[in-house]
Amino acid sequence: MAAATTIGIEEVRVFLSNLVWGLGEVSSRPVLGAIAAAPFALVLLAGPFLRGVGPRRGLWLTAAWLSAAYLAEHTSNRAELDLGLAGFCVLAWGWFLVAALVTIRRGVGLGLLMGASLDVALRLGLLTLDVPWIDHPLATAVALLLGGYVIVGTHRVAAVVQETGEPDWRSISGLLAIGPWLAVTLLVTGNPPQVAARLGSSYGVVVGALALGHAAGISLASGTLARPIMSPGLTFLGTLMALAFIPLWNGWALGPVWAAAACVSAALMLAGALTGAERPSVRGSAAGTALLISLSLLLFLGLAYAAYALYDGFPWAFVALALLVGFAVVGGASTLKAGAGGAMDVLRPARAGAGAGLVLGLLRAITWYEPTADEIAPIELTVMTYNVRLGFGRDDRWDLERTARTIERERPDVVVLGEVARGWLVGSGADEAFWLAQRLGMAAVFGAAAGDLHGNLLLSRYRVEGAGHRFAERSSGALPRGAVEGV
Repeated sequence: MAAATTIGIEEVRVFLSNLVWGLGEVSSRPVLGAIAAAPFALVLLAGPFLRGVGPRRGLWLTAAWLSAAYLAEHTSNRAELDLGLAGFCVLAWGWFLVAALVTIRRGVGLGLLMGASLDVALRLGLLTLDVPWIDHPLATAVALLLGGYVIVGTHRVAAVVQETGEPDWRSISGLLAIGPWLAVTLLVTGNPPQVAARLGSSYGVVVGALALGHAAGISLASGTLARPIMSPGLTFLGTLMALAFIPLWNGWALGPVWAAAACVSAALMLAGALTGAERPSVRGSAAGTALLISLSLLLFLGLAYAAYALYDGFPWAFVALALLVGFAVVGGASTLKAGAGGAMDVLRPARAGAGAGLVLGLLRAITWYEPTADEIAPIELTVMTYNVRLGFGRDDRWDLERTARTIERERPDVVVLGEVARGWLVGSGADEAFWLAQRLGMAAVFGAAAGDLHGNLLLSRYRVEGAGHRFAERSSGALPRGAVEGV
């Protein structure tokens, strides 16, 4: 489940980015919205599919489709094909999630958490890029490992699945929490550029805090399965810790502490909300589970649209957080009424995975470095301006390496880039400012215009002593504009 979730989260970013930048200029918003919603809405068809082929065979088939589409999308070099394959990956992940909840049930929530943590670890190891964006043998090897592990892991699990329990709509209603949790993850706890922008901290500090938070969250959340009697207490602890999002979002003192606490909170709330659906005595019907997962993913899409399309300063991530808190409270209360189910031996693999993620994250934090710039600039400078369209070229393919090579050919001393994103969900999800600074070995000054994560970037071969940015008056229907300054 963890590897499948990592693939699913990656492909959500790839699909939405290719959709917005490939069709955004030639399609109306209603058309874009309908195309974006299609893979999430079609998850509803997983119900009839599983009834037709059987849950166990359906689990195996959806795993095979997800892996095959993921590898095909990774090797594709056409924008239209990338969009279609990424959308199919999102759909296959949704179907796989439904099949897993109907058959495996116990541990699915933990798999979601471990998959999100693995996604963050991979992106940090690859300088914030997703595997499908990278044309390199190392990325291909990672894609093969992820796809292969989905197949092997599913084969092992499907061989021992026992379909027991009775359908219970009230117990599986907690599945709706997956959408808000996914929004919180992609907007905050699984988005290092967003956390760095809010805290004003270096990447090394942010990476260490997030690694610690994700590891602690997985370890504690595993307690809801290993010792179900602990589930209500851990769930309500998670809802109380949700207060950490307030100082995190506002950049208060002790920022890394709030970042780690927010990761723990999100993990505990998801685990608590899914406790009812994962009880051995409960078996959600294929149709009911598919309906709830489809609605949950559509809820995520709506929250993501609000966060990235409505630049009114409202923290839409808090709407997702409030929904997650509500589902967690309901899930915790239902567990108190229903009583604890049987324990599950998940502590060892969960904590092993959490420990590995923590070690990798801390190693990355320790080895993080910022590019160094020359101290003294010459009297004459070569200055370049370039609208990079978030890395999407005229062929609508995202390729930040191509952007870097274009800049290198001109050999500028200073380059000012327009339309640069830092962890923007609909703009590849990569921290393009950080990646370009590392790739070109130049000092960087980012000036946000639309929210925290979209704006202009100044790169310099020489040290920048003073920096700032300004906002321009916004015209109706357009992205907010701004300017970056450096001395």
